[in-house]
Order: sequence, then structure tokens, then C-alpha cells
Amino acid sequence: MSVEQAAKYLGVCRATAYNWCNSGELPSFKVGNTRRIRKDTLVEWIEKLESKRGDPHDRNSRHSSPTRGSNLKS
Repeated sequence: MSVEQAAKYLGVCRATAYNWCNSGELPSFKVGNTRRIRKDTLVEWIEKLESKRGDPHDRNSRHSSPTRGSNLKS
């Protein structure tokens, strides 16, 4: 998926998603002049963040979940 699609899914701005990719925090790869993110890698990255932050459905959790976007299509 494109970085723009991942940003929309995560509910963050495009610049934030690009910053995560460029820093290596969010694994991505380049195809020509475009950066891509594998869908399964994005899901694993989200799960890793959730496990670090606790239950994303717990209203008492100090951190919000990065999964507040629309459905991730395979």
C-alpha cells in the first residue's frame, strides 16, 4: 500500500507516516520513486505498538490506539 493509504488507515497526516517510514520506525520499501508498506507489515507494526501500550479498548489506557482508521483491505 502507499504511504498515503497507510496514513489514512492510521488516522495520521501523510507527513507523519512519511517521517515514520524515513526514520525506519514503520518498515517500508521503495519501488522507483514511491515508498510502499506491506499490509501484513503494517498490521504487525500496529500489534507491536498495541502490546507496548496496553489494551487499546481500555478507556483508562494512557495512550490511544493507532488503529482508528477505516478497514484494512487485503
